[in-house]
Amino acid sequence: MKFKFCGDSEAPDWVLAEIATISKISSVRVKILLNQILKGILEGEVDYTKIEKIGASSNLEVADVEASIACLHYILVNSAKNDLEDGTLEKELQQLGMPKEHSDSICRAYAKDKDRLQNVFVQTTLKLGGERQLLNWSVERAPSEIVETSKESRLPTVRVTLIDSNKSSDTAMPIAMSQEKFQVLLHELKLARALMDEM
Repeated sequence: MKFKFCGDSEAPDWVLAEIATISKISSVRVKILLNQILKGILEGEVDYTKIEKIGASSNLEVADVEASIACLHYILVNSAKNDLEDGTLEKELQQLGMPKEHSDSICRAYAKDKDRLQNVFVQTTLKLGGERQLLNWSVERAPSEIVETSKESRLPTVRVTLIDSNKSSDTAMPIAMSQEKFQVLLHELKLARALMDEM
């Protein structure tokens, strides 16, 4: 079954597993976790003592608390990125087995901060607009005497140099990828270019 908060894909298995763990935590404590997650995303600050208290009072291992936080973070972030309505999110969470009280808490927190979340994601997205221009690019391969036994170290590296009009120096961005990943990237870029040409 496909879910809109997962980008019209199936929910990852780990999310399904963690929904069962989250269900063991009271909805009031889930709300406190949500507040800390949102505070971390929006303000960069998290009160870890509150999170530790929730784990202790819910008789959960540290790994379970961390996994629950990762699951709630995934739900909030992907819902905002996919511009999901809170009512749709609530239905989808309940279809996955989330108790109603918990899904209500998640959806209230999400609805309250959805716009702020989306603004943070827009501000932190990599943009190559009028402020930056491509200066040059090159493909480099590590010399054979440096290459170790790992497959990753033998991959060619693409080095892209950008001119940032706001800074006096150039910015180099090395990118390493396998041939298969490069072929997929090239194919997707060609598709995007074809779509842009149609507009």
